[in-house]
Amino acid sequence: MPRISIEEAKKILEEVDSNQYFWINNGPIVKSLFDLPEVLRFIDDNTFKYHVNDRKNDLAEWIEETVGDCTLAKVLKRIKTKGTTINKVNQRLAYLKKLAKVR
Repeated sequence: MPRISIEEAKKILEEVDSNQYFWINNGPIVKSLFDLPEVLRFIDDNTFKYHVNDRKNDLAEWIEETVGDCTLAKVLKRIKTKGTTINKVNQRLAYLKKLAKVR
């Protein structure tokens, strides 16, 4: 993964503006990258497939365009399963939190 600055890591970890929240179909709202793994655990497979399928990947698009993490978005664009998505997001969160010295 490309190296990023501490400032970039902190920015990626911030809550996005309220008009840019990710609204899960018939479900919860994702306000930051921190929220995503827990929300994904909560939703059912059909809801996940509504957002991530062969035609689109709403999560990767939101992460790239709104959160600003092009690296994670690129990884997620190739993934179509909920479990692997959760794992990749958690791995990226661990890296960003360590870099930004956030708990």
